Amino acid sequence: RATDRADEAQKLAARYLASLRGPAPEEEDDPHMRALDLAALAANEGYKDEAVAALRTAFRLAHLLWGFDPKLPWFRSLEGHPGYAEVLAERQRRIDQARAEMRAIEAQYPDSVIVKTIRAAGS
Repeated sequence: RATDRADEAQKLAARYLASLRGPAPEEEDDPHMRALDLAALAANEGYKDEAVAALRTAFRLAHLLWGFDPKLPWFRSLEGHPGYAEVLAERQRRIDQARAEMRAIEAQYPDSVIVKTIRAAGS
């Protein structure tokens, strides 16, 4: 929390949390990101059940969540909380699946411009 501005920070967090809990705008482009924002803020504010539920929603809406990093302190606070280990296991399963699919594509199309570009970037 901001030094000497704890009340202001708490009110701002409460307002943002309320807006994330409410209905999404009709023009919502990335509902999985809204769910991820809710998960992060809920975890940060100590609403662990809500955070895990929001993460489940985010993973239901998107195959991989690029903005989800379990090493971030608000997500680390969920370690040991019921359901969080399952969320992490599902995340890892999806990452492993994506890597396997990418390796299969690389093997099938070794002369592809895309594959050559990826290999050049990795060296």
